[in-house]
Amino acid sequence: RIYIMDDGDLFPYLHSTPVVPEWPLFARQDLDRIVAEEISAALTNLEYHVVVGRAVHECLDAARSAAERNFCETAPSTHFLKDARCDTTRELAELAYRAGVAGHHSG
Repeated sequence: RIYIMDDGDLFPYLHSTPVVPEWPLFARQDLDRIVAEEISAALTNLEYHVVVGRAVHECLDAARSAAERNFCETAPSTHFLKDARCDTTRELAELAYRAGVAGHHSG
């Protein structure tokens, strides 16, 4: 693959995986280790919730009636993704989708 950066230049390094931005994070020393691990896991799993959020939005875009729109808004996550994570709520899927759109997340 050839990747073009935002400024139009070619990505200057050889690579065999998709080029994604690096988001370095750190935890303050006074932050509880368990909290830091939970935050890390939540960020790592964000891409799974994005898939459901994207499918919900596609459903809403395709809806032709109020009944279809209501279905899209109330169907369980597993309707949109058979293997959806058990912790994927409607709110989390929407939040992940909006974060993906705003940050150009390609999960």
